[in-house]
Amino acid sequence: MNFTMAYSVHTWNINTYWSNNNQALLGKWVEQNIGKNKVIMIDIRDCTLKGKEGLNDNLCYNDKMHSSLAAFWISNPIIIGYPSQEDNADYLISMHENDDYLLINTFGNFKIYKL
Repeated sequence: MNFTMAYSVHTWNINTYWSNNNQALLGKWVEQNIGKNKVIMIDIRDCTLKGKEGLNDNLCYNDKMHSSLAAFWISNPIIIGYPSQEDNADYLISMHENDDYLLINTFGNFKIYKL
């Protein structure tokens, strides 16, 4: 495969599967709208085994290090845990309804709460 064709396939893959899915949009929104010193918590209840769900069906993967597509665009400190243990977090990203917190934005099934 020559360089031009490989570059074209790579660009198509990014634009089709990565750039505009809800996790990417969420991560980009956090990066642009939340202060860099704010701690973001990803709800561990929304993690699944790697490869078991689609990109918009979970927030992170339960692999050895807990990976998250949304976190790829976020330069804030990130923790993965339970919302009831949010003592060190400023914001929560979750797929669950959390009436105890202020909902500030949604991207498909993903919700951002101010703690």
